[in-house]
Amino acid sequence: MKFIIKSTVLALAVASSAAAFADTGDGTVHFTGKIMEDACTIKTKDIAVTLPTVAPGDFGGAAGSVQGTKHFDIELTNCDGSKATKVQARFSGTADAYGSGKVLKNGGDATGVGILVTDPGLTTESDGYSFTDVNNWTSDVAIPAGANGAVNIPFEAHYVSTSATVETGTVDATATFYLQYN
Repeated sequence: MKFIIKSTVLALAVASSAAAFADTGDGTVHFTGKIMEDACTIKTKDIAVTLPTVAPGDFGGAAGSVQGTKHFDIELTNCDGSKATKVQARFSGTADAYGSGKVLKNGGDATGVGILVTDPGLTTESDGYSFTDVNNWTSDVAIPAGANGAVNIPFEAHYVSTSATVETGTVDATATFYLQYN
């Protein structure tokens, strides 16, 4: 009998102490969002960008040299300004060990070189878009009011030397782009 009473008292003591130390939290987080259809149609989902041919000597024997610029656009059609007023893009891909995630790794047989993607007119590695940072969105590009508008999001691709020595060969890299409408 003493054993049953002691066990019951012990069980009640453990239960009440657990309740006294229960985690009540310091606040709450309320999540909201919006599910919407894309405001535009992507004109070409698979964009091919052929950079100009350059020589290894063009890189000047230093890592970080940018050469061979080629302009390209992500073209959007049938944009409906009533669904969203702006669009942004970001990239994802396999980053080279050089370049803090901003140089796309070359899968071809040329060595010492990768691909840098920037806004037009910008040519330094620090200007490049990250292939590893999911929060590295472009600046806003306005979507025209009304329906059936067109939007081009402009970029430039460049070779960038990833070491002091660049060897001849092919350059082949792929990145995925994502769009965000606001």
